[in-house]
Amino acid sequence: RESARMSRNRDAVGQEVQYRLIEPPIVPSKPTGPNRPLFLTAVLILAAAAGAGFALLLVILDTSFSTAVELRNFAGIPVLGSVTDTRKRTARRFVDTAALGGAVAGLVMVFGLLLVIERQYGLDTFVAADMGGNIFERGSQVLIESATNLLTWLRGLVEP
Repeated sequence: RESARMSRNRDAVGQEVQYRLIEPPIVPSKPTGPNRPLFLTAVLILAAAAGAGFALLLVILDTSFSTAVELRNFAGIPVLGSVTDTRKRTARRFVDTAALGGAVAGLVMVFGLLLVIERQYGLDTFVAADMGGNIFERGSQVLIESATNLLTWLRGLVEP
């Protein structure tokens, strides 16, 4: 477009103008963005730190009392009684611990898989080939399906 504009200007003015053709753009063979493995690692660390920070914030903002002694010390008055839960919670605690361990193991596996895909093919190439034409629409469908399957599986673990 610039070459055509310069030609028109040259014809209109009537003097010779030297111009050169601009080379057409080419697609680079390697991405020019950030170092992907380093970027994926940074995102993993930041996400883990944000999750731990949010959990810590919830613990700090928790205003409940777990024992009658804590309540008595806080209120400064005698506590006449308390309601305790006498059910055994060992099975529930085991399921919670197993779910947390499975989630961490899954996170590490997905991270490793992303690093392998990035090294072999490049994530952008892999996503474009896997999702077809409309990447964002198909990607959101896959995300919703995966989240629904995960929630169904977790409900099956928690509910007897």
